[in-house]
Amino acid sequence: MSKNRITLRLELDVGSEELANLVIKSLSPDNVDLPKDVELSLEKKSGTLVIIVQGPFEKLLTVKNTIEDIILSLTPLLNQLGKRQADS
Repeated sequence: MSKNRITLRLELDVGSEELANLVIKSLSPDNVDLPKDVELSLEKKSGTLVIIVQGPFEKLLTVKNTIEDIILSLTPLLNQLGKRQADS
């Protein structure tokens, strides 16, 4: 296996540290069934959620698909939370 790795970093401004924590909790189950050799880390910086997916370069499409899966799973949650904030 090559030592070359790819890292995709996605930063989402979710507005608050509390919301970032909620999103991290909602994504935690996704950490369990990752493809082999792919790593996912979730961090928060104030109101920004940082999602980092890493894997061997040979699995570029797998890493990309993992990010896409995360975005798809986040979309309903963030839409719902956005509606709540707009109603407040």
